[in-house]
Amino acid sequence: MSVRKESPNESTFPANKINIEHTQRFVTYRNFLRLVDMLSDDNIYKKVNKDPTSIYQKKINSFIDGLVEEKQVDEFIGKSLKANNTVPPKIYGLRKVHKQGCKLRPVVSCINSPCYNLARHLHKLLIPLIDTFEMNVKNSSSLVNKLSSVKLPTGYILVSLDVVSLFTMIPKDLVIEIISKPEEVTIRN
Repeated sequence: MSVRKESPNESTFPANKINIEHTQRFVTYRNFLRLVDMLSDDNIYKKVNKDPTSIYQKKINSFIDGLVEEKQVDEFIGKSLKANNTVPPKIYGLRKVHKQGCKLRPVVSCINSPCYNLARHLHKLLIPLIDTFEMNVKNSSSLVNKLSSVKLPTGYILVSLDVVSLFTMIPKDLVIEIISKPEEVTIRN
């Protein structure tokens, strides 16, 4: 993402999803309130009274020690996956300028958080598989190309639905069940 400094308090950012730029003050009270309002939703987010970062760091390091002991990863990789001097993830909001009211899309930066090294390692392992999934779509242009050859029966229409809080609403048990049964994933030959 390229950012142009306009003044000490303003910068110009590329907008989310559409090819325009918008100028945004570094600290805009309105966006701060939108973010606080979003995070106040008890159905999606859980308030904690104490910073759990050090607890998660210990749990992840213990998990990695177990992987090394069980020879799931070698000692060198295990050492590189360990978390030290971690910080809590940081949340910020990207403005959805293509939506009415310029809502915020929450983005969580996990850089230097307890799970960061482990997540990077998993990403390296999983990224080669993405193109093998039959239902993988790289971007909206790719989707349009795929759908242009689809012939719908008479009376059928395609519908696009907007999902609210997709990742926070997916049940963790379902995700664990799906990734523990890789043989059931449809893979393109």
